[in-house]
Amino acid sequence: MLEKNLVLDKGLLKRGYINGVFLEDFGIEFSDKFSFFTLTEHPRFVVVNTKEKVNKKNYSRASYYIQTIEGNFKLDVSTKILKIRKIIKIQAELFSYDKINIQDFVIRMKFKKKNILSVCINNKILKYKNSHIYNQHKVNNIQINTLSKKNIIIERTKSLNVLGSENHIYAKDQNNFWIIHDRIFPKKKPVKFNLRWITRYFWISLDENISKLISNFSILKNILWYRKERLGKKASEIQLIGLINLEKNSKIKQVIEIKY
Repeated sequence: MLEKNLVLDKGLLKRGYINGVFLEDFGIEFSDKFSFFTLTEHPRFVVVNTKEKVNKKNYSRASYYIQTIEGNFKLDVSTKILKIRKIIKIQAELFSYDKINIQDFVIRMKFKKKNILSVCINNKILKYKNSHIYNQHKVNNIQINTLSKKNIIIERTKSLNVLGSENHIYAKDQNNFWIIHDRIFPKKKPVKFNLRWITRYFWISLDENISKLISNFSILKNILWYRKERLGKKASEIQLIGLINLEKNSKIKQVIEIKY
């Protein structure tokens, strides 16, 4: 059996097997400068109300009303299992009620490393090393090569973006899992910069003018630009990142298909 024990709830894939690979805790994530919204990890400074839930065996949908420190949002997410076509389709749409800057918008997928031989992205073969490095590329698909030789392809089939954003995918090897993000991400010359420092005890975002000033010094910018993501677990989480501007009553959207 290609798929086994797939469980859906509140619009998301919770756990199951495809092609012998165990998956769990699929989710959606985004951040403003101070708050972090997630449905699977540890959120920071958010209030969430879940409404309009539909849960069936092969289809699940939910709407989330989200309040962060800087704004208010509605998230619509759905997952559909198309067994005959051997496809899992995930759709996520984020509507902003306010003018606000966000760091990214992510569909998060999590695959246990057991029975995975390697991951291929942008013609690069990745082996599991527990590096915590974000192997990120401006691509539309990524392939998981399994020991059974029945591979898994994740492909972005649709995206609604805003000015100053583009589409990326990354694979991160961490704590016995491959974590894959389909990501609406700031362009290299973003509308705004944010220098942030995150630990388990605090989250600091520096003033916008200070962040912009640092970005003007090319040496500092090159050192700090998504430093934690580039270097992995050996780096402290202080880095310069870009921001995406969402206008009031605007939306962004992603649709992916997992083909097995």
